[in-house]
Amino acid sequence: MPIPIALSDIRAAIRQSRRVVFTYEKKEVMADFYLLGQARKTGAYVILAWCLEPVKEWRLLRYSLVKDLEAVGQMDEIRPDFDSCYPGIATVDTQAFHVARRHS
Repeated sequence: MPIPIALSDIRAAIRQSRRVVFTYEKKEVMADFYLLGQARKTGAYVILAWCLEPVKEWRLLRYSLVKDLEAVGQMDEIRPDFDSCYPGIATVDTQAFHVARRHS
């Protein structure tokens, strides 16, 4: 049975630049979490993550669907294309502290 994840675990992964593996919609994903915030439309918690597996891409993940979180190392580097002003996010709860905000 999938194990729900506490918000404090997501915040810790972001603050400590941890690379994580987790289950999302019944698939295993490896990612670096950059930001925890609330979705503009629903107010639900969402995570902006750079996913490494199964596909390398930026994804906005619903917090409630992240299960079985496990730290597997540290981020290799901070991605230069990270933008904390993601249009789908209304408010920021936690952001990688060492990543500067970009403004368009």
